Amino acid sequence: WAINVVLLPTRAQEGQDQVTNEETSGLAGRREHPRNDAARLIVHVGPHKTGTTSVQHVLFRNKYLIFDKLHVRVGASQRPQEGTFVAATIENRTHPETRKDYINKYVDENRVNFVLRKIRGWLDAGETVVISSETFDQVSTETLVTVAGWCNSTTFVHAHRAIVDKMRSMWSQIEKQKSNPRSFGEFLVGEKDVLDILDYMDRLEEVQQRFDPGVVEIRGTAYEGAHMVEFVLCDVALSHLESSQRAACKAFVQEFEVLHVNRSPSGAAIDVVRLSRNAALVLGCEAPTFNALWPKVAEVAEKLPLVGTRGDCSSYFDDLQAAYDRAFFARTGIAPPERAPCLNHMDFVNESALTSQHWSLIQGLLVECSKDPPTKAERSKQQ
Repeated sequence: WAINVVLLPTRAQEGQDQVTNEETSGLAGRREHPRNDAARLIVHVGPHKTGTTSVQHVLFRNKYLIFDKLHVRVGASQRPQEGTFVAATIENRTHPETRKDYINKYVDENRVNFVLRKIRGWLDAGETVVISSETFDQVSTETLVTVAGWCNSTTFVHAHRAIVDKMRSMWSQIEKQKSNPRSFGEFLVGEKDVLDILDYMDRLEEVQQRFDPGVVEIRGTAYEGAHMVEFVLCDVALSHLESSQRAACKAFVQEFEVLHVNRSPSGAAIDVVRLSRNAALVLGCEAPTFNALWPKVAEVAEKLPLVGTRGDCSSYFDDLQAAYDRAFFARTGIAPPERAPCLNHMDFVNESALTSQHWSLIQGLLVECSKDPPTKAERSKQQ
């Protein structure tokens, strides 16, 4: 790619001097030619735990078909999650004082610059480009303004999901990375301000206000898993087409293989890790790093007595869901699903029904253990 493409100042920045050049930031600068009014940028922002990673993999695997049939470019050329590296890199450059060190481990900035030039080249040519990353729901307003300023028509896309299912996924995602995870109840107690999850909408609305009317659009939809690819491509990227053409687009997209990636472990599996840590403390043995043992943990969980929600939502969950739904649907103006879903199904370990044989299974996950399984009195003391 020989095109020397650099970032246009956003409309909010026009008239201000740009002192950072492309060599130092890879992002700032002026071009001598105007933006192409035919260009459209679709930014799928997630948010987290709405199947965003699966959307990215489906878009990536079918990017050539999508361009051939729909004339939409997928802004990920070598990795499904390049949008995440783009979002994080821009955020780091926008706010170097809060730079996230972990980005340095995974991001090749030369590669990110190449992806940025590629996306900007497509936009300069008047094409429609889709980029996807749940990281966009965490970046600053300034980063979102930078992205929105790449062309004269930017749409941010986000999805609604039942708050209890969302919290369950968040719990699994966060706690599976810990050697001593919290129970679901403990997690909920520590996450009281769940409506703060909608903070990203404040930032999107602020970005919209910084541009002329019609430049930035925000589109939301009720989360239905695989349907997000259909919504992003057919209802948003090709929203200018007639309904019959969008229907043909949806029929085409429905042929894509649905990929379920980044699956979180079951609630019972996380309980097994937590119980094994408790047993390790009582027995004085070493608890291994469980990230490498999740398949074995899942096998143990299947052999233990379980208790499940099985779609039975408590009034706490009902109230929480109603508050979240009111906030989301009132702000987006979209129609809520016919039936607000509750926690569909989650199994937890029935700790009161564990026998010595069950504890032996749990103890088998530990290393350098020689004592007998803990007695009921020891377990109560530990808890």
